[in-house]
Amino acid sequence: MKINLILFWMIAVILPLSSFAQGVDFKSLTMKEAQAVAEKEKKMIFIDFYTTWCGPCKMMSSEVFTQDQVGEYFNRAFVNLKVDAEKGEGVELAKKYQVKAYPTFVVLRADGTEVYRTAGARPADEFVDKIRKGIDPKWSPEGLTRRYEKGERTPELVNEYALLQMESGNGEIGGKVVQEYFDKLSDRKRVKPENFFLYTRYTLSYKDPKADYVFANKDRFIKLNGQEVVESLLYNWLRQEMIPFVMAKGVPDTGENLKALQDLETKIQKAALANPGCMSELDEIARVRWEGDLKAYLDICREKFASLESKDRFSILLSLGALQEENDAIKTLAAGLLRDHLDEFEKTNRRVLYMTLLNLEGKKEYRLRASIDGVKKGKVTVSYFLRGKFEWEEHEFDNHIIDISIAGRDTVAASVRLLCEELACPTARETDYYPHFSFIVVPGEAAVVKVDAEKGKV
Repeated sequence: MKINLILFWMIAVILPLSSFAQGVDFKSLTMKEAQAVAEKEKKMIFIDFYTTWCGPCKMMSSEVFTQDQVGEYFNRAFVNLKVDAEKGEGVELAKKYQVKAYPTFVVLRADGTEVYRTAGARPADEFVDKIRKGIDPKWSPEGLTRRYEKGERTPELVNEYALLQMESGNGEIGGKVVQEYFDKLSDRKRVKPENFFLYTRYTLSYKDPKADYVFANKDRFIKLNGQEVVESLLYNWLRQEMIPFVMAKGVPDTGENLKALQDLETKIQKAALANPGCMSELDEIARVRWEGDLKAYLDICREKFASLESKDRFSILLSLGALQEENDAIKTLAAGLLRDHLDEFEKTNRRVLYMTLLNLEGKKEYRLRASIDGVKKGKVTVSYFLRGKFEWEEHEFDNHIIDISIAGRDTVAASVRLLCEELACPTARETDYYPHFSFIVVPGEAAVVKVDAEKGKV
């Protein structure tokens, strides 16, 4: 009995507490209803303008708005709405508030007048801070400008004011703000965590004097800011400088550029990073590339690729398009390297690399996109003769959509067969007949086909 009482007490206490753990509470309200609630509760209105096809919108919904600390702030401060800018009332609201990018986040007063807006996905803490400052008059563009002109120079203010200038298209002014602030800091303050933004946000190259300062004072920076963040910053600067030397295009063919590579190698050695990542592999590729033997270059790329970061592999693969004027042997090696790593990438990146591959192979793409009403998912086969050789491919489809591509050099006649049990028709020979249709493949062109297929009908 004692155990039961203890368990009951624990549940009675824990359950109410767990009800507070939630993300942003988006209300299912019309704009007019939201305004009435905001007026009654003395809150502002927060609108997440999104579309169903927007990747960053989905990221914000699944990774940011679900977090407890985000919900704690937004539920306390706003009446929250999610508005699909392409459906229902969202179409007119997006037009009214001139929403042209997604996601766009707009904060309104209860009367519907705009207070603040921002666009694009951000990490949770950064997003909350962005909105919090955006609705605070002292952090508004006018407030920032007024405080800066009055001589306030706190790290947070300088950071926000410089960013405001740059986002407004005044990059030169923003850079001047940062440089003047840096120049007036003492050596002791330059390495403090509150001023680390000078290097992470406003130092874009290791050739910047501010970067030289970090390299020269690496140990002091690590002591106050931590080894991982400092060395990560140094590594990114060095890697960014190395990447042009490892790409297939733009061979550095002057003594000046060779000296630049040698200077970079010296800088890497002096940095003495505890975790140098794939810097040595990149340097080896750069050295072989410098020698001008393209076969050796492609060979070492293949050898070292497993050790490189995905973004470095992508940069090198993309640059292989510059080799399409080389001889067939080199193009074949480059195409092979591309094809072997194509599936590592998704969506736009994969598409770009695929088109690079086709260019190297002297091919163009034919893409067939068809909707089929009667069947949701299944398989199709595509068959055709190409230069006397019979080609046969099998593709799966889902959600009533067939989306396939054929890469080739020539115009060919092709046939598509729908391998769907819903459409299979028995024949006198006790086999199944599957409907099919034929068309002409013209490389580089696209076709959209509506397939009305019905069981028992050819």
